[in-house]
This record gives sequence, C-alpha cells and structure tokens, in this order.
Amino acid sequence: MVADIDLDSEVLRFLGPLRFDIYAAYRLFSLKTYKARLSYCKDWDTRKPLPPTSEAITATTGGANWVTVDTDKFVTILALLVPWISMTNKMTNNLELGGDMMKIMFVRRKVGWFKLVRSFLSFDDKASQESHKCVEFIDCNAFRLEPLGKKNTYMNVDGEVTEYETTQAVVKQDGWKLCC
Repeated sequence: MVADIDLDSEVLRFLGPLRFDIYAAYRLFSLKTYKARLSYCKDWDTRKPLPPTSEAITATTGGANWVTVDTDKFVTILALLVPWISMTNKMTNNLELGGDMMKIMFVRRKVGWFKLVRSFLSFDDKASQESHKCVEFIDCNAFRLEPLGKKNTYMNVDGEVTEYETTQAVVKQDGWKLCC
C-alpha cells in the first residue's frame, strides 16, 4: 500500500507533500490486498549470504530459526531500518541508524479501514507499537518477501520500483557512523 501511494500519487506531484495525504485517503477507502509470503529470522549469521531466492525457506534454513507468517493477504508490508519513513512520519521506536536489527511492519487484511486510518494517524503522536493494535511489528535481522499470484501492485525499495519477484534482505554490520 505504501509503495502504491508513493508511486501512484506522482500524478498529483504539483500538490507537493499533500499528494501523499490525498492519495493515502483514497487508498484507505479502497483497500486492496496483496498476496505474499513473508519469512523472517532474528538470528541469521550476517557474515553468511542469504540462500538463493530459488531455494525454499524452511524453519531451519542456514542453521537459523526462520518463521513464516501464516497469511497471504496483506494490506501493507514495510521493512524499516530507521524509525522515520519521512520527515513527518515516525513509524516506530527502538531503531537506530547502524543498528543490528530491522523491523518488519505489516497489516493483515482482517483490519477495517477505520481502524487502519486511526492507527496511521496516531503514528506521529506516539510511535508506540502497543498503540497500534491492527499493525504488527517484528524485529529481525533477515527477511524474505515472496509475491504470490498475479502482479497487481508495485514492489519498491526506498521509493524506486523493483522487479515483481522474491525480495530478501539482511542487516549487515559495517561499523559505520553518520556524523551530522
């Protein structure tokens, strides 16, 4: 959903950042689901590469403990390395630049649009995971997202369209720091 809002709102670019709010309202009132399989791992050895996307993920792939989310109907899925997704939208706490974990934020289809609107509007106020009952957060250091079924949406990384295919990522520890 977030990728759809970001990319489809390009036709409203002349409105500036307001385009995201307008298109988000449209998407919230016309929710669609995305079929995908989400697998994540909290203890992946980040010195090892992830398995090829052609290989299936099992509970013990690579000697780590993988979990697969048991639904294939999502409203949105986001992988977060920092708490903010824009200058004004804080999605979560407890993430730091250069940290060793990421958060996967997702919403399953069982949520109604009103609860979803309330959750997204309250992110800026608290960014407390406990205050967003319909939004689920998972701490992990590796994940795989496999789109299922026909292509009906965008997949993107940091606002750039990517191929509609299995995507995976691992948090690497490079020891860098950001100085401002």
